[in-house]
Amino acid sequence: PRSTLSSSSAASDVYKRQALNRAPIVNFPITKKQINEESLFTYTFPENTFIELDEGDQIVKYMATLSDGSSLPSWLNFNTEERKFSGIPTNDDVAVLTIRLKAMDVSGGIGNHDFELEVININNAPELITEIPDQKTYEGNSYSYTIPSNTFNDIDFGDELKLSAKQANGSSLPEWLKFDYVTGRLYGTANNSNNINILITATDKSGATVSDEFILTVKSTT
Repeated sequence: PRSTLSSSSAASDVYKRQALNRAPIVNFPITKKQINEESLFTYTFPENTFIELDEGDQIVKYMATLSDGSSLPSWLNFNTEERKFSGIPTNDDVAVLTIRLKAMDVSGGIGNHDFELEVININNAPELITEIPDQKTYEGNSYSYTIPSNTFNDIDFGDELKLSAKQANGSSLPEWLKFDYVTGRLYGTANNSNNINILITATDKSGATVSDEFILTVKSTT
């Protein structure tokens, strides 16, 4: 009977402590953090970010999720012992995250604090994906060729590419050869046999470029 009473009394004490326990509260809010994509992010929050109001109680564990309760993105690591966030975001991770930091005390009380982490987009130059094959036509014939849509690519979300065309030596296209930068179409009626080195350039909104050169051979009909 004595041991039963003792066990019951201990359980009651635990229940009372839990019932009366006050969860940790925010002492020093964490300000918004920013990091450029492809850069190393590290942040160790201060030990006094949370405080305990109950005498003799203490914080025993930290946890971190997104504010909706879902896991942190795969690029962002959290070390609970060191109170440290770290990771390297990519272009695909550009976003404003709301991170929920949790502090748990001895009695299981949990205090929450949300702060923002912004991954800033850094412009990436467009890339050449597929080389333009050399072309040929005959003088006096109508020529038409549209630059394939998969020739160039830009990984930046919402970026757009504008095409332009000129000869590889920097001079304008021959008078007979036109270029529609909206559709990417070269067209015209060749008037003399020649080899024309054409440079197609893709330019993004920030002015970054990539080019590809190909040869248009105009053959004689004789």
